[in-house]
Amino acid sequence: MSWQDDFIVAYGVNPDGSDYAILCSYCGNDENVTIPEDVETIPKGLFRGNTHLRTLDLGNVDEVGEEAFMDCTSLESVVIRGWLPTIGLRAFKGCRSLKYVEFEPRKPSYDTRPAELEVCIEAFADCTSLERVDLHLAEGDLTIGGNAFAGCAALTTVELSGALSFLDTDVFEGCAALKSVSLPELPLDSTTDELHTYEAALSELRSGCLNLRIRERRLEPKPIDAKDGGSERPSSGTPRVYKSNVRRFVYRDYADRWVGRKAKALFRHFKRLEELDLAGIDTAGEDSLACMFKGCAELREVDLSPLDTSSARDLRQMFFGCRSLRTLDLSVLDTSRVEDMSHLLHNCRSLERVNLAGLDLSRVHSLWSAFDGCASLVELDLSQVRTPALEKADYLFRGCSSLRSVDLRGLDLSHVGSLSHLFDGCDALESWRVSETWPVNKPGAIPWPTAECGMWWSAWRQEWMTVGQIRYRRPMADTYTSEPTAE
Repeated sequence: MSWQDDFIVAYGVNPDGSDYAILCSYCGNDENVTIPEDVETIPKGLFRGNTHLRTLDLGNVDEVGEEAFMDCTSLESVVIRGWLPTIGLRAFKGCRSLKYVEFEPRKPSYDTRPAELEVCIEAFADCTSLERVDLHLAEGDLTIGGNAFAGCAALTTVELSGALSFLDTDVFEGCAALKSVSLPELPLDSTTDELHTYEAALSELRSGCLNLRIRERRLEPKPIDAKDGGSERPSSGTPRVYKSNVRRFVYRDYADRWVGRKAKALFRHFKRLEELDLAGIDTAGEDSLACMFKGCAELREVDLSPLDTSSARDLRQMFFGCRSLRTLDLSVLDTSRVEDMSHLLHNCRSLERVNLAGLDLSRVHSLWSAFDGCASLVELDLSQVRTPALEKADYLFRGCSSLRSVDLRGLDLSHVGSLSHLFDGCDALESWRVSETWPVNKPGAIPWPTAECGMWWSAWRQEWMTVGQIRYRRPMADTYTSEPTAE
């Protein structure tokens, strides 16, 4: 057992009067570690690279921060006991000795809420020794993000129970030894998007893992040239093509068979698609292009100029998971009626340049996670973008780890209620420009951690920044101090 003195814990009071305890640092080198019972949050990267750790009991922790245990190469087992846990991005990625993950939720007597478990993107990716995963919920919601167990080459058995809220694609990518997966059905009130994603995820599992046995549901991939139901055979001379193996797609070759198809989710989960020619496509009058290219993991570039988006109101997750895209020109799109662009470029981790010049975002109310996970973006200019209707901007730049320069003078945040995790993971940021109306006193508005745990370690750095004509510093308190910039 690890000694209590090895932990440095910060205590405080939330705005609603409740107490909180945050683990600020761990100074020990024990092999067997149990997190203190009063700790609910483990901050980003706290144990990253700890080579002493062998067994871990997370106690009552409800949130494991991004990369919290990443590259803990000696870690062999993890027990998760929290009632509402979130396992953050890449939280255990690269723990190559990890063999077993067990979930044993403990319900507090005062808590009437159902249990929840969210396993975020790449949470256990590249845990090459992981053999079995048991995530059991007697009641409650289970969410599994993309690539959560990708690269777990030794994984053979996955047991999931409870109410599955969301299962993303590529969850078990590269798990060649996988033999058995037990999945609960989605609830009856699931949205169409959630059902489609679930079906696509199951289809990927069946096509990607030769030894896979799905106990509760079986789905076969449908040919993309067949209409709903998959029973119609293609006309003579037209090849039967499956999403799972398409590498080059010319729309004109299939236009006559795709008459009446909606642009929404049109190319979703063409996971091996590398080249796409949209010439001849007709999207005039369509109000949604949501998820149109979602999951096109190998798509390197796409010319969007053939798209007519003058009637589109919804561009949610349009390029979600297009992790091979390097450049993208969005300036050719008519966004004058668009209202929702949440998760637009989520996890486009190879994207180096994106052209936003001339975009009309006057009606957009949500940019939630729009650039989340764009780890290769170096600079971003939003100075000419106007967002008078914007209400949601949480996680907007989270995970943009290469971002050095950002100009946000065009963003209007006057109606935004929360800016949580706005700059999480933007560790390379050197310069950022905002207007004088930027809400500096709002948590999350400055580019380093401003959650409760963030105010402790940023305090030690005592760094200044310029916002408009004022320089701000984050002290060890939940407020900012300022002084005029010297002439």
